[in-house]
Amino acid sequence: PVQRWVDAVHPDDKKPVLVAWAKALRTGEPYAMEFRIRRGHDGACRWHFATAMPVRENGRIVKWFGSAIDVHDRKTSEEQVHALAARLTATLESITDAFYTVDHDWRLTYVNGEMERVSRRRRADLIGKVIWDEFPAARGTKLERELRRAMAEKHALAFQEFAPTLKIWLDIRVYPSPDGLSVYFRDITEQRELENRLRQSQRLEAVGQLTGGVAHDFNNLLTVIMGNAETLAHGLAH
Repeated sequence: PVQRWVDAVHPDDKKPVLVAWAKALRTGEPYAMEFRIRRGHDGACRWHFATAMPVRENGRIVKWFGSAIDVHDRKTSEEQVHALAARLTATLESITDAFYTVDHDWRLTYVNGEMERVSRRRRADLIGKVIWDEFPAARGTKLERELRRAMAEKHALAFQEFAPTLKIWLDIRVYPSPDGLSVYFRDITEQRELENRLRQSQRLEAVGQLTGGVAHDFNNLLTVIMGNAETLAHGLAH
C-alpha cells in the first residue's frame, strides 16, 4: 500500500511527494518526482527519480505501474556544479573590476554589477546582445582590434584604452576560453592623472635643478668678471 513506500521517503521530501502523488491519483496524470529514499540496511539516503503510469480498464484506473531509478550520483554532481557556479558568481559580483563574457558570436553572456555601474547599462538589457551593437562607439577602436585578436589567436592580452563615451581611461585584461572571451577592466583615470602630475612635477624639478645650476655657474662667472674688472680699474687708477 501507499504508506509502505512513503515510509522510506526522507522526512524533508515527504510532503511534496504526497502532494504530487495525491494529484496523480485525483487527475489520473502520470506521476514523476525526484526525492530521497532512506535505505533499510544502513539508513543512508539516496536521490531517486520515480515515475508511475496509470493502467486503465474500461476507462477506469485499476492500478499504477511505476519505477524508481537511482540518480544520486547525477544529482550530487549537479548540486556541486550549482554550488561552484554560485561561489563563482558571488566572487565576480564582489570584485572591484568590471567583468563581462562574450561568446564566439560576440554576444554578452555575463555582466557583473561593476560592469553595469561603469557602462551605465542594466545587465538584463545586455545579456544575449551583440557587444558591438550595444556599444557602437567601440567599433574601430583599439578595444575591438585587441578583442578580435585575442579571440582569433587564443591568447591573453592586457592593454590600456581611453573610452571617449565614458571619458575615462581603462586598464583591460582579456582571457580566451572555450566559450569565447572573459574581459576584466577597471577605471584608471585617477591613477593616470596622478602619474601625469608626477611626471610634470619631475620635469619641473629637473628644470628647476637646471636653472639653479645655470644660475650658480653664472654667479661664479659674474664673480670672476667683477673681480677682473676691479683689478683693471685699480690698475688704471694708478
